[in-house]
Parts: sequence; structure tokens; C-alpha cells
Amino acid sequence: KEYRDLRWSAIVYQFVFMLHEPEEAKDAETVKKIADILGIPQSESNVIRRAIKKVRSKKSRKRCTREPDVGEDPTDPHHNINAAWSMVWIDTWQTGCGRDNATERTNKLRADYKLPPLCTTTYVEAGKCYWETKSFKVGTEKDGKIDPKSRWAKARYMYCQQILLQLWGGDSVFEDYGIQPLSVYQILFLDEKHKEIILGFMHKWFGTFPVGDDGLYLSVKNGGKYPLPPKVVVPKYPGEARLCFGVALTLKRDPVSNDWVEVVERMVPFDYSTTTLVSSKDFNKEFDAEINRVNDLKGWGIWRGTNEWRKVPGGRYQIRASRQGREAEWKSDVLAKIRKNFTNIEDMMDHIAAEADRMFKGSKFEGKHWVSHDALSLWTSKSAKSYLATKFEDRQVVCNENFASALPRDKHGRKKTFGIFKWRAIGDFPENSPPDEGIFNQLMCDARRMWALTRDYPRTDKARFGMSTIAEVRSTLVRTFLHVLSDKAISTHIKRWEWNLQRIAEANGVKVANIDHRRGHRQRTKASGLLRDPIVHPDAERGRSNQHEASVRILEDAGIYP
Repeated sequence: KEYRDLRWSAIVYQFVFMLHEPEEAKDAETVKKIADILGIPQSESNVIRRAIKKVRSKKSRKRCTREPDVGEDPTDPHHNINAAWSMVWIDTWQTGCGRDNATERTNKLRADYKLPPLCTTTYVEAGKCYWETKSFKVGTEKDGKIDPKSRWAKARYMYCQQILLQLWGGDSVFEDYGIQPLSVYQILFLDEKHKEIILGFMHKWFGTFPVGDDGLYLSVKNGGKYPLPPKVVVPKYPGEARLCFGVALTLKRDPVSNDWVEVVERMVPFDYSTTTLVSSKDFNKEFDAEINRVNDLKGWGIWRGTNEWRKVPGGRYQIRASRQGREAEWKSDVLAKIRKNFTNIEDMMDHIAAEADRMFKGSKFEGKHWVSHDALSLWTSKSAKSYLATKFEDRQVVCNENFASALPRDKHGRKKTFGIFKWRAIGDFPENSPPDEGIFNQLMCDARRMWALTRDYPRTDKARFGMSTIAEVRSTLVRTFLHVLSDKAISTHIKRWEWNLQRIAEANGVKVANIDHRRGHRQRTKASGLLRDPIVHPDAERGRSNQHEASVRILEDAGIYP
């Protein structure tokens, strides 16, 4: 009905005409031009704004278009030159070049037809009007295959089938299939975590309110302004902390009832920050290279008097240690030098073996524990396997890789084919790793909480949780993992491991959506939905007390008392 009014009709027509001008016009400029052409006073500019708002709606845009004649296909671009050019722009836009580039390329084509250029808004509005176009955000998808006949899916299926058989088959699986029975309470789950430094605000979101010059609340209508949000400095080459974490859900005797109870155990993280993790073969090469590097020096400074290095295998290192009365320690000097840049995978394995013995001591599966790790090349190489054999039994190392070489024979002397992973193509497998499946994300949630409580501490305070240096990131993650991360979160994700394998096996090994919780979730009570009392590190108690006192003062100023 509003279009019956002469003024409204003139406003709508003029605005539609301006949409096809070559230059982009903002609303204020559009209102001024329409007011000048139609002679509308400035006091009635709101009428123009309302008309612009209505004409931009979908219904109004359709009203402004030409109705198709009888027997004419409204979607046929040959019957409408605007629809045809709109389709040209959309076809270019769909290639992924972006709106502005699509406009540029379409306008160049229009120049060949001796037509004036159009702005991006014109093409967008025309696309919505004629073709009902809509832009969508490009989503992400898990890596993997959807074909159950692919090698990747077959390898995952066989892996999950074997593990589930070991978990559910009981003692008979060794006689029937030649594989050892397994329990979720006897596995140490391992995974590495690399975290870059953060220079600035650690959380993704920042909430605030408008304030005045005195820093107190002042509404925007009265001149209040929102404080500028904090920023994060992005260095060109950010350092990162590199740690190996391990968790296990064990069964240990209750000292009172003497029953088996679930106990969550944490491995002391293995730190190899600022270094590169290499195999023992490469580490030995670096060892020899360091000796040769020192031997090629001039023999000045600390190496003075070591020119007889050709007579001993340790070179100048051994000569210098001999002159200092500690010849047997020359290898330690070389190791101390190269360990500044490299870490031997065998050092990590030694740490894991010692921690596994400690974690499962006194448990139901003491001496029978397994170790689960991703199928990294450093773990699956021949040298790594031979070294693992000195630390664990062959059956105590579980990796996402080919076990055909270690597969036992059945009672007839034939090799079993059930547990053979014929193709090492599983790749990234977060569902098989409870740390990667969700524990690491919960760890970062707790680390951000500790950082927020201690961010006002002096930078020299060792109790402060920071992320601006590699040492601070390492200290924050280790303290949060050992003392703040709840046992509930760890046990929940470990128990989900068996469920994840079952879902993958039921899907014949193809990728399955929504089975990994790689985003940490705060624990809530089922009855009331209230947040449980979170765990706070002793170093952050002072920060929580200060925060509590500040909250109480706000309530007291408002006249609210307990």
C-alpha cells in the first residue's frame, strides 16, 4: 500500500536507478542525492531512509524487477539483460576469486560491449533478486576416506577390530587368535603437545563496557566509550614449547576396603623444547659431527694445548677432559653440547619406561602395562623397535602401524591374518589418542584460567602463569597438567577410547563425524547445570582471593551483603 503514495514511489524508483551507477554510494550520500533531486527537505530525510531499508528487502527488490510476460521463463537470462550480467558475475564469483575481483573481471567484459561499469553492490543485489544467491562460510572436514575399500579405511578397520577383540575377547583370544588380551586399565596413552608463545591477551574473547574519563561506567548516550580491546603481538618466528604427555587409568587397591578402585595417573611430561627430536642414528651422527667441528678449530682459548687430538677417539674433548683430571667424562661434554639442539628419541623412551613403571606400581596390571603412541617414524623405525625391545616386551608397545612382523602363529603353526595391518596408511588418528581427542583442549582451558588469575602478578614472580616465553609456556603447561587438570576429565576421555574404536569398526574404518571431543568442555552438574568448583593451583590462590575480594566490594557498593 505504501507504494501508492507518489513520494514513496519516486523514492523507490530513484534509489533503484542509483543502484546501477558506476560508483559505490553510501547511505548518507544516497539520501542526500535523492533529497536534492526530489526536493525533499532535510527534516523529512527519515522517510527516504525508511524507503531505502524497505527497497533493500527481498520483497521490495522483487517488486522493482520486471514481471515476466505470459509464457516467458523468469530464470532465462536471455529475456533480461540484467539477469544475464548478474549470472556472469556469479559464475566468476564461484571460482573463488572474491567479490571485488569478480566485479573487476565482469566490468572489463562489459567494456567490450560498450556498457558502463557497475559496482559490487549492484551485482550482489541483482544476484539476490534474480538468482537468490547466498554466501556461505567455507567449512572444515576431517582428514580421511569415505570409501570402505580404500587402504586407509581397511587399515583403520583392522586396527580397531584387533584392539576391540583384545579388549572384549578375554583370555581365550590368545588361544583362538594368538594375540594378548588387553584392558583399558593397563595402557599408558602418550602424545606430544607443541604450543607457541603468546605475546599479549591469551583468551580469544574480551568483554568490557563503556566508561568515562574516570574509568567508571558511562553510557554511550552520555559520551561513554568502549576501551580498546587488547592485542596479541605476532612475532615473525615464534618459539614453542615441546612436551610429551602421558595419562593412564589404573586399578589399585583401596587401603580401607581392599577393593580395586580407579586411579588416574599422570606421567611427568618429557620436555624437549628448543630442540629437534631425532633418531638414535641421526643423534650419533651429530655426536661425531660435533667432535669433528671442535677438532677443526685452531686450538685457542679453552682448547689451547689440545693439538694431540689425533691420538684419541674423542679428539680435543677427550684431551681437555684428561688435562682436567676427568677423562672418563669427555662424552658427557659432547652430549651437553649437542643436546642444546637435538634430543635423542631413546632419551624419551627411557623417561617413558621409568614413568610407566612408577605409574603402574601396585596396580592390578603391574609389569603388564602397555604403551600407546602414534605411529611416528621415530617410533616405528628398526632402531627404535630394537631399543624398545630392551625396555618393553613386543606386546607392550601399541602403535598405529603394521604389526605383521610380530604377529604370532596359531596352534596349527600358521600366521594369523586377522591382526595384520597390511597398509601403514592410518595417518592422523586423534580418536585413538585420548590426549589428542580432548584432554589437551581441557588442559588449555585450565591453563587460560590460571593465566587469568595470575596475570596481575609481577613478571618476576615464579608463581605467575605466563605464555610469553618458552620457559613460561613450559612451566604453565606442566603445572596445569600435574595439579589442575581434573581426574574426571582424564578418565572420561580414556573411557571414550573404547567407544571411539567401536564406532569406527561399525563404519568399516571410514571417517566418522562427531566422535572426538577436541574442544575442551567445562564440567557441569547434571541436576542444576551449575559450574563445579574448579581446581586452582596453589600458586594461583592469591589471585583467586584478590578476584573474590574485588567481587565482594562491587556487591557491597551496591548495598548487597551476604
